[in-house]
Amino acid sequence: MRRQVTTYLILALLVVAGCTNGDSGHSDNVRLARVGSHYLTLNDARDNIPSFQLKQDSIKSLQNYRQNWIREQILLDEARKLNLEQQANIQKRLRNAREEVLKNSLKEVIIAQFTEETTITDRDILNYYNENKAQLTLRERFVQFRHVGTEKLSEARAAREALQNGTYWPDVARQYSLNAETEISNSSKFWPVSNVLNDLSTMKPYIATLDSGAVSPIQREKDAYHFIQLVDSREEGDYSDPRWIKEQLKDWLLIEKQRKHYNSYIKNLYLNKKEDNDLDVYDVLTTDTLNTD
Repeated sequence: MRRQVTTYLILALLVVAGCTNGDSGHSDNVRLARVGSHYLTLNDARDNIPSFQLKQDSIKSLQNYRQNWIREQILLDEARKLNLEQQANIQKRLRNAREEVLKNSLKEVIIAQFTEETTITDRDILNYYNENKAQLTLRERFVQFRHVGTEKLSEARAAREALQNGTYWPDVARQYSLNAETEISNSSKFWPVSNVLNDLSTMKPYIATLDSGAVSPIQREKDAYHFIQLVDSREEGDYSDPRWIKEQLKDWLLIEKQRKHYNSYIKNLYLNKKEDNDLDVYDVLTTDTLNTD
């Protein structure tokens, strides 16, 4: 709450300062710094700071960006004073940098348009999985398990005994577990061992060693009593199930389609240049031509 109040006060002061300096009064036009004839506005800073940083600590993010901006502007001013832009080798590097930006921008436009017009179906994902199955083996153990956490030891013992006797799992969870619906949902999926039970250090070792169907001992941790039952597992080196990595498969397939589309686009540009008689390749690369002796 104190940080929010501080944030509002600082932004209000910035607005007042902006009005005093002759700005329109809109907070986006507030000036944060000046170096020579160049000004940094609040709007400029926001546009260049990643949104997640602004959310974490907006004031600190703006302060850090302003300090870096001032440093860069001082360096640019000094470079201009030394007329570095007029030096031939630097002009060449600037041209190369400009051309590189243009080429990368063209690529971004082509891929963005292609991506907007492309739909990847579940069938596409499954076909891609089957084509690349040999490269998609598991890099660690995956497990499907049930986790029960109870307030009382007697409840944990009763839940453990019920599971061992074959009682319907959702009924056991809803009767005894502290987070029943979450645990029921999680138990329907396979998880990489590295991503589960990391907040329960006493339970973590069991997930890597239990056999299918086995139930762990009860352990007390974080003011509750816990145990797990391993339902099934897939070992490192086994083929992964496409359902576990569906989103990754979709991303990989999209990247491959983008690459093929871009290469095809370049090839068409090349062919169009040839057809328009706007491209020539001169056969002068012979040994005699390259011999400088």
